[in-house]
Amino acid sequence: MQKVIQLIIIFLSASAAIAQLPESEIAYLGKIKSICVLSNEQSIYADSIFLKSQRLMNDYDEQVRTWQSCDSLETTISLRVNELYLKKKECRDMRDMTVRMIMTPDQQQIFDREIRPSKPSVLHFGVKHERATCPVCK
Repeated sequence: MQKVIQLIIIFLSASAAIAQLPESEIAYLGKIKSICVLSNEQSIYADSIFLKSQRLMNDYDEQVRTWQSCDSLETTISLRVNELYLKKKECRDMRDMTVRMIMTPDQQQIFDREIRPSKPSVLHFGVKHERATCPVCK
């Protein structure tokens, strides 16, 4: 019973805040939920994970804006901004790994194949390579 109450509390707080995510993140979360066929409980946890990671990424974006408007040396600004972009990427990767952890093994296989395929170890560009439709470049 206590677990149900916790899920309800998480759901109520997360469902209202999901609308505050960027459209691209809402679409990505929806894609994960539909393709991996997440249960209600998994969806609630995924929403919570996305919201927490988005807060961190928003903080990194704010720090980037602060550094970009700073009167420091250009090389210092560039280094700091690059570090923040790397942290943001790591945050996104950690979010995806955490969402993957709440999935069943079958769902994880679908996630690995459809949502987040591994990058090829060799150059995959071809003569008619289109980045917009390439599943590897997305």
